[in-house]
Amino acid sequence: IVLMSDATGGQNKNVTVTKFCTWFAKTHYLEMIHLYPVRGHSFSQCDRNFGLVRSKIKKREVIGNATPWLEAIVSCRERPSRFEMAMDRALIKDWEAALSNFFLPVPKSNSRKFTIMKFVMMKYTKSGSVLCSENYLPIYTPFTYLATLNIEILKNVNLSTVSFPTVSASKIGDVRSLCSHLPQSDCDWIEQILEEPNQ
Repeated sequence: IVLMSDATGGQNKNVTVTKFCTWFAKTHYLEMIHLYPVRGHSFSQCDRNFGLVRSKIKKREVIGNATPWLEAIVSCRERPSRFEMAMDRALIKDWEAALSNFFLPVPKSNSRKFTIMKFVMMKYTKSGSVLCSENYLPIYTPFTYLATLNIEILKNVNLSTVSFPTVSASKIGDVRSLCSHLPQSDCDWIEQILEEPNQ
């Protein structure tokens, strides 16, 4: 499995992604390679997709709700294939909480400190190691991140749905007050979102 990120390794959720990939490679007995771009020297397919979405959206004078964005994302790639989008909050799981007990606080190595923002290539091995490189050559520094290598323990994942923050009544009132400035179709969409917080 090869993963390609559209931002450098120091971005917000990449520690969780590193944990997930380490866990997944070990529990499924496979190898994964994760590539991060070198700033100013890399071209990402994600950027091309974002450009296609942007070109569709900028033709619209006003966007009052998220529907045009979703339509543009779904239809932006006719070739090689279309995106398929599933919209359900139950799909979003709290992997950080589920995996935290299986990992050391910080990945360990005999030779260097784990600095994710400096790595452009990470390899997750069947044995549970994380191999990191500062360039695209396979010159790796091995790190130990898993606190246990016991497969039975690692497969016992307590995965729960992410709990989303609630919106205060005053914020809902503020949003509803904006509807007087929007077309009725947009107001109907906003009301649907406000009345169905689990959507």
